Amino acid sequence: MINIFLRDAFYTTYLNLYYKLEVVEYLLEIPLDSITAKNLRDNYPGSKLPRWLGVKHLSVEISDCYQNAANEIAQIKSIARVI
Repeated sequence: MINIFLRDAFYTTYLNLYYKLEVVEYLLEIPLDSITAKNLRDNYPGSKLPRWLGVKHLSVEISDCYQNAANEIAQIKSIARVI
């Protein structure tokens, strides 16, 4: 929940500038849902991500797999994974 709040604040220019949120940009996780999961599976090299069962079935281990994939894709594209 805090990640989503910080991401929204990061995207809000006034809050970002006032609170200097650019320092957390590379720490924020990508919000996971079925659309994001599908895009990660489609774009992740080797695509060995676990099957997406939905947000309510999301475990720490599965979340870590998807966040790591998002991080690798972001590194390839030289962007933050939260973008």
